[in-house]
Amino acid sequence: MQAAASIDAESVVIHAVHTAGRLHLWSEHAFKPVVGGVHPGARRPVGISGEAGEVTIRLPASNGAVLPSAALAIEMGSGHPEGDSLIEVTVPTVSIDPVRAGAVLDALAERESDSDGQVVLGSGVVYFDAAARLARHLLAGHRFVPMILQDGDGQLTASWWPWLADEMTARRVSLLV
Repeated sequence: MQAAASIDAESVVIHAVHTAGRLHLWSEHAFKPVVGGVHPGARRPVGISGEAGEVTIRLPASNGAVLPSAALAIEMGSGHPEGDSLIEVTVPTVSIDPVRAGAVLDALAERESDSDGQVVLGSGVVYFDAAARLARHLLAGHRFVPMILQDGDGQLTASWWPWLADEMTARRVSLLV
């Protein structure tokens, strides 16, 4: 995440949420708090291809109005206000197919580093990017082991599980948790 800087009309924070088997991205722009069920600063991020969608999420609020995220508050140079509740708000999103999610997250990380502070990645994007990088690391290193699980009815199911026994991988997983 970027250090505190003054936000201009072009600066945005990009957020991510995973629901219904897809990664949803939305951008948060500076806004004036408004009571209601639609996030007043939420937009579909520009320059990211995917399906148009929307999700309803619970965000911190004060007096019934959604608050800016911590990342946006830092960008605006203000402290993050304390909320007194959580409210459900709808945000328009770009819905990303799971097969493309890793590439999209990598492109966002590159876009942030080239943006001179205009694009800031929210904690959700940072988290999903770290998880995708870890998964690719495990795949590239063939770090999966076969497992057989037995359910309560005696049914056996075979699957592959990540091998997390080395210190470096365990530390990366611990950071994600």
